[in-house]
Amino acid sequence: FKKKLTKFLSENKNTCFEVVYRGEKKQLLEVMKSQYKNTNPFKETIDLVASICLDGWFSEKYPEMPRFKTQITERNLAESIRAGIDRYAGRKNQQANALLESFGLLDGDTITVQHSKYAQHYIKKLNSLPAQAVINFSDIYDEAFDGYVDKQFGISHGLMPIVMLGLVYTGHAVIALKNGTTLTASDLESLPKMGVLDIYEFKYITKPKDIQLAELVRLYEILELPTGLINNPSQRETGLDQLLAKAHAATNAAVKAYSKLNSGFDLWGERLVADHIAQGYSKSVINVRDTFSNFGSRFNTVAKLNNFTYTMEQVEELGKDIQAVRIILE
Repeated sequence: FKKKLTKFLSENKNTCFEVVYRGEKKQLLEVMKSQYKNTNPFKETIDLVASICLDGWFSEKYPEMPRFKTQITERNLAESIRAGIDRYAGRKNQQANALLESFGLLDGDTITVQHSKYAQHYIKKLNSLPAQAVINFSDIYDEAFDGYVDKQFGISHGLMPIVMLGLVYTGHAVIALKNGTTLTASDLESLPKMGVLDIYEFKYITKPKDIQLAELVRLYEILELPTGLINNPSQRETGLDQLLAKAHAATNAAVKAYSKLNSGFDLWGERLVADHIAQGYSKSVINVRDTFSNFGSRFNTVAKLNNFTYTMEQVEELGKDIQAVRIILE
């Protein structure tokens, strides 16, 4: 009997049910109009009717809530948030992209905060902070019966970390967690290993430390790159691309120089340079190789340049070592 009843309801759902909303009675077909599909299963049909009827009420009650690009339900909410968090660690999938796009945090396949009103609100608050000041968790959220909601947009603290992590990813903020660690742009690869509660209930957000501009400018000079690409914040994306290209080329050059030192610095069985000079060259080659070989992972976003910690002395020494590599390869 149950099987027959289920089949009957599924086949006749559009005519044997009526919906009453705000005192007005309509058949399901009248509500769905052009959105009607006779192939939709029973549950999807009821969900669609409820969504159409309640859309206006929801928009009035939650005017700042994003329009989600995919259906978010109580059943898939936790999974969607987890996917969105892990997206900042490079784990791309349709579910994660849809959630970030809902908050205006994606431009194609690129994470950006430029078109997100949610991110821009907090960027303005961060930029107005005095030196060393922070925005506490309690400054962002009000307590509600089922947790916390964002004061500005009325969004649950379960969803807002998607925005907060966008600020970290783009270098506008760092997040101090309750366990005492600080989440920076360089730490986002560890997100999949973190519990969501650690991210939900952070202590505060604040501006990241300033980049070591003088040291970076000198590095650009050594690598024969235009210093305006690092001096001008609006040019740093392009500047970083060129820096990484130079780093890759320097690594390859160091590898060739190392090979030449070990096999090509002899003539008729005699060393072309004294051993102590060759040892100095070898140290220079190794320093260039080891310094630049991991640039592509350590500084693959502009935000990660905040973690460039080389001193001016180290940069100058690197410059001398790069020159040694060039001499070897001549």
